[in-house]
Parts: sequence; structure tokens; C-alpha cells
Amino acid sequence: MNECRQKSEIICKVKQKLMLHGTGIEAVLARYKQDMLKPVNEQYIHDFSIVNEVPVITTFVPGLAEYLHKARVLLHDNTYKCIAEKEWIEWETITWLDDIDMRVTIACSYCSPEHRQDFSRIIELFYKALERVTWHPLQLKVFSGPGNSRILVILVNCCQAQMDALGDFFLKYNKSSVSGLFEMDPQKLVKHMIKVCGVHYNRNITELSYKCEDPETIARIRALPNLHTREELQGFISFCENSKEKGLRDWYANKKGMPWFWAVINHHFSKMAECHWLSIPDDTNIGESAHTLSNLYTGIGLSILEGILWVYYRAEEFDRQQLTSIQSAEASEIRHNHHNTPAKCMLANAMRKASRTTKLLATSEAQKSKKSKQAGKGKVQSHPYDAAATNDHTNGSLVEDVGLSLQQHSAGPGLGTGMCPTMHAPVPGLQSGAHPLPAPHNLSFTSIASVPQKQWTNTTEDRNATSASEWPPVPSIPLGPAAPVGIMAMGMKLVLVAA
Repeated sequence: MNECRQKSEIICKVKQKLMLHGTGIEAVLARYKQDMLKPVNEQYIHDFSIVNEVPVITTFVPGLAEYLHKARVLLHDNTYKCIAEKEWIEWETITWLDDIDMRVTIACSYCSPEHRQDFSRIIELFYKALERVTWHPLQLKVFSGPGNSRILVILVNCCQAQMDALGDFFLKYNKSSVSGLFEMDPQKLVKHMIKVCGVHYNRNITELSYKCEDPETIARIRALPNLHTREELQGFISFCENSKEKGLRDWYANKKGMPWFWAVINHHFSKMAECHWLSIPDDTNIGESAHTLSNLYTGIGLSILEGILWVYYRAEEFDRQQLTSIQSAEASEIRHNHHNTPAKCMLANAMRKASRTTKLLATSEAQKSKKSKQAGKGKVQSHPYDAAATNDHTNGSLVEDVGLSLQQHSAGPGLGTGMCPTMHAPVPGLQSGAHPLPAPHNLSFTSIASVPQKQWTNTTEDRNATSASEWPPVPSIPLGPAAPVGIMAMGMKLVLVAA
């Protein structure tokens, strides 16, 4: 206990030395003012504003931001693990550099709630800071007209507040005289530039499946990205509206407030050029893996004070290390990771999917085998010929109780005397216990399902009283000399099993 207290005191003293202005939002503001006095290429906090008591903080390394002008795709995504309090979000901007096949986290913005107006502030402040620092506005292909603009698609998850905020930004960004787009509805402008993650969509449908009983309904909802015509889409909408599943009707009611939804999940209904859509991944896995890497470096589950300030120091160090790696790769013309080429990434992705499929099939077979064993627990093992012996082909069961009575040269057949009533010759080399029989001839076995239970007792008197004449007629099947069989004693029953 004393050691833990001493460690805590040491950590507090170190933090006090590093954070002279405390550990609150005031300390972030103080650091922002200090950064404004530095040269632009040394600044890290590029914007700090508080509107209606909601702070928005924009951070990035200027050298990394320059690479956005060479990118073809932007990924915007939230991460929540860095800060323990869920009301704070970290909004990351990520891209992929084709020249060196490397994923890069360009910027991080911090905000408290997740409302449309808050996302609008985050997006607007980020793009303004980017233009101010790099001296060039970010060129979005569809809004910039013909030229050398590179950003083809913005890839996000299906967060409605974020999508609506992006539409608001596009409305301000769009110049009709340049782009030729005279659309004034921000909800419709989204259709020209946004693509949502297919993995997030499937996860949402998986959650919906818990509320719907019909698996065919879920299969049809999952097939939405594969629709081709407006007629198919209209049929899909009618199916959702008239469904008996309340969960599906509620799901569709939510999508009514998203007029852009069909266009961002299916390229046949998108206003985006098809070549642009197909050149960009269908998921945000690049962004998700970036979250993991940055959280590994900065830590997770931190308090809000540490999340804004303490992580800030480590995040800046991490971003500058990324910049050094990129510059080194460009100078040496050696990729940071030679496995990151598009071809190798596709191959690795296909192999992972194949591996997951194999594991799922193996798990399914194991579960079926386990259920089969549990269903047959307490039943006596039998030879597959039992089904033919009893002519029971309706239930498909091959596991039956088999009574085997054998006799060594005895004329008085009976239970436990060693000979079946239908055996025509003694079995040579018969031994008691669980020993295999050597090449039995004319061996027959009988089902005891119809034998009165009173005849199968464990007393000598009852066993002797049971004669062959008292046994009910049963079918018999002779086994040839090549049949591998054996005898196993289970209580007072003898069971025919494969040797």
C-alpha cells in the first residue's frame, strides 16, 4: 500500500512539472497560446474554440497535413477508448498514401457531444486550419471541377449527425460556377461524395437480427448493397413498410430521416462516378487499425484531463514519428512495409476470410457432433447393421439396443448362456468380456426393444427361467466371416460393436 502511494506521488509531481497550468481545459488553452507564438511548422494545436460551453480542439503536425493534397480518399471516424468519459470523442482524419503504401493518421479533433452542430464545427475548423497551415484549400474532386484535385471519396461510418454535418459543409464549400452542381439541399450533396462502411452496416443488421425472427428477412436486408434498379429498391422499401417484423419497421422508419442512405450504401443509387466508388475500399478497416495503433502508443481509458493534455504530448510525438517515417521512405524509395501493396493486401484479406470460413465450418461440425453425442447419451452402442436388422428406416436411427445371446456348445439357449435363439452353429473361440470375435460365422443379433422387461433381470433364477420359447420372434441377419465385430459387456447387456 505504501509503495502504491509513493508511486502515485511521484507521478503527480512529474505531471505538475510538465503541466505548469494545471490539468484542466485552461491548460490546453495556455498551450494553444504558446503554439501560436511558434513557427507554423512547429505548431500542433491549430484551433481552440468554445461555443455554447462546447470546446473544439484541432491538432495535427503541419508536415503530415501536406500529404492530404496527394491523397485520393479521406476517412473520418470517432474513437472513444482514449478518454474514459464517453461524452468526449476523438475525431480522427486518416488517409492512405499510394506512393509508399502507408496508412497515416493526419489529424485529431476533440469535442464533447455528438450533435450535428458540433460535428459541423469540427469539420469546418479542421478544413480552415488545413488551408491556413498548408496555404492550399483541400480539393474535393466533385466540387472542384476538372483539374489535379485528388480527393475522390470521403469514407465514414453511418453516423447521422456526422453525415448531416458533412452535407452542411459541402453546401458552403460548393461553388456552382466551378462544380456545375446547383443543388441547394445539403442532404442531397452528400450523395456526390460520401461512401459508408459496409462492415458497420452489417454489424447494424446483425443487431437488427436479434429483433427479427425470420432469417429470410435479415438476408434480404443484408442484400441491400447488391440492388441494381430503382424498381428493386422500391420493392425493398415496400417490403420494409409492410413487414410483420416490428424491428424492421422501426429500422426503416429511422432511415426515412436519411434521404442520402440508399446512395451511400449502394453505388447504383449514388451520384458519385462509378470508377471513383470502385477505386475505394468498402470498409473503414484502415481507420479502425489506425485507432488501435494510436491508442497503443498514447494509452486508453484516461481521464478527461489526461486525455486532452497528457495524451497531447505523446500524440504529437507519435505524429512526428510518422512524418519521419514517410520522409525516410520517400528519400530511400523503400516502402515502410513492403507487404502493404494493394495486391498483397487483397491476398491477405482473402486468406483471412478463407481462414475464418474454415474455422466457422469446423466449429459448426464440432457443435453438431457434440449435439449428436448428447442426443445419444445413455443409449447402447450398436453396429450399423442394426438398422437393417430392425427394418427401421423411418426415423433414420442407427443406435439401438441390441441383445446378443451366445452359447458355447450349449443346447439350452437363454439370456447369458452364450447362444442366440436364431444361431445355427456355435461360435468358435468365444471369450467373455470386451474381446473381439475371430471371424464369426452365421452370427445373428436381435433387437430387444420388444422383449418384456421382466425377462431381463439380474437374478440366476430369472435367467434360468427364461427359455427360448418365451422369447418373441425377431429378425436376424447373419454376418459373414469377414465382418469385424466384438463383444462388450455393459451391466447385464451384451453389446455388438465394431472391433
